[in-house]
Amino acid sequence: MALRPQKLLPALTVLLSFGLFSNLADAAGKKDKDAQKLISQAMDDDYLNVEFDKAEAKLKKALDTCGASNCSPEVLAKIHVALATVHGVGEQKLDVAKSDLVNALKADPNVKLIDGLSTPELEAKLKEAQAETGGSTGEGGSSEGGASTGGSSGSGTPAPQGDFTHEPVPEQEVHYPVPVFAAIPEEIGVTKVVVRYKAYGGTKWETLALEKMDGGFGGEFPCDASSSSGDLKYYIIGSDESGTPVATAGSLKAPFKVPIRSKVEGDKASLPGKPAPKRCIVKEDCPPGLPGCEGASGGKPEGGICDENAECASGLACLNGECTPTDEETPSGPGKHSVISAGVQFDLAYIGDGANVCSGGKMPDSDAAWTSPANYVCTYADSNEQFRGDPRLVKGTNGISGGLGLGGIRFLAGYDYFFDFGLGLGARVGFALGGPSLDDSISTHKEEQKQGYPTGSSFLPVHAEARASWRFLHPTMQGGDFAPHVFVGGGIAQVNASVPVTVCNSTAAEAGDNAKCYGETKVSAYQLTGLSFASFGGGATYMFIDNFGVSLDLKFMVMFPTVGFVIAPSLSPVVSF
Repeated sequence: MALRPQKLLPALTVLLSFGLFSNLADAAGKKDKDAQKLISQAMDDDYLNVEFDKAEAKLKKALDTCGASNCSPEVLAKIHVALATVHGVGEQKLDVAKSDLVNALKADPNVKLIDGLSTPELEAKLKEAQAETGGSTGEGGSSEGGASTGGSSGSGTPAPQGDFTHEPVPEQEVHYPVPVFAAIPEEIGVTKVVVRYKAYGGTKWETLALEKMDGGFGGEFPCDASSSSGDLKYYIIGSDESGTPVATAGSLKAPFKVPIRSKVEGDKASLPGKPAPKRCIVKEDCPPGLPGCEGASGGKPEGGICDENAECASGLACLNGECTPTDEETPSGPGKHSVISAGVQFDLAYIGDGANVCSGGKMPDSDAAWTSPANYVCTYADSNEQFRGDPRLVKGTNGISGGLGLGGIRFLAGYDYFFDFGLGLGARVGFALGGPSLDDSISTHKEEQKQGYPTGSSFLPVHAEARASWRFLHPTMQGGDFAPHVFVGGGIAQVNASVPVTVCNSTAAEAGDNAKCYGETKVSAYQLTGLSFASFGGGATYMFIDNFGVSLDLKFMVMFPTVGFVIAPSLSPVVSF
């Protein structure tokens, strides 16, 4: 039997209409997935990290993604509710939040607030928006009714609510980790749980990641959360495999509270089936460098959410936003052991009072034989030639007054090895400038030398020194470290300080009155000290950056067998490794 056209037309109309509306529905939701992802990033990451401006920017981007017809009404409404949460709860702009809720109700009259992130004030604005748009004004503004949870919230503060029952520990003692356990039913589908917390007196909310345990998820708040008496506040967020929050307990405005007290009687609170936590190591318990005190700063434990390495406990590094054990071995001591230096030392020698310093062991105006050289060698002022004249006894000549004189400078390279307890053993080697370099090859003095005239020795420019040090404060040799030290040592060196002297040289003048200075000669009189020394002193090292700094020393040298006393400041750049 053939179909008549008039009977076929209604059937075709129905089929075409069904296909058209199906395509329109698909088109209306084609950007839902992209918008949902932006909502999750905004509320899961930015909002929970109190970065409201970033959350708002992502939600507005979600609105742009949806446009006029690219998202389903339900998703569009969720974007406006998320904006209302950012504006009304995070930024306390309730009038702006009401406008967001009006837009949400226009898209979906059955829209609900985000469970766990709502407040009584925002719920009141939802009711106002519902009245304005003619929607339902029934009780309960959250997306789910929520189970009542334990924990006192205090007078005037709403009790914490959520999708599962949670009982915070009743109290904990100062400087003890605070355990937290979330017994989340498996049917909810939670795979990751984080806790947002703020210690008493804290200025921002921190994040703690919980670990899967029998019956739920658990962990311990780090030591800095219980460092003083007061209420520790927190709320719990559980997410599924896609990272979407699916269960919460407590909220930013209605968090759980754990009283932190200076003294708690009886056993300390602990996780189910776990021993009570040990007392935190605090700075006042730890002298610098004491083994086991590396965690005294209260760093976050393994798995803790972080932004930089300094937030993590000893042995952990901040990788991909979590405190993670490092592959590198922990150094065996508190800092670097080896230190090399290269610097300059200035010799200030004490010069004693002296008379007849250029007479070379023979009394002026005397025919007596030359005796052994005295502690002075005189050279002509304009050369290294040793003065071998015969000074007269003229008042005010051939003598010096005592005091400090510059004995020259030394360029020294050093190495020290420091043990963990502060002892350092090292050495210094180098060369010195500043003593007389005598020219003993001048032929005119050969005959004088044969007759017993004194001949001075050239200055010894070599410096070799062994040293033992003690370093205080046990620095790690990182940037900003400061450590004083003391030392003793000894070695080989010579220090010769000179002063200008005028002599009346009888060998260069005609005979005459001794009261007058004939043959006046300008010479440099060097006081000879050394060739060995013992030293002691102290100083300090400051590190400008990790492993590089500068050391300033003040050394006192006692010279022998020719006795002398030297004050020697030095400045040396240092490198540790």
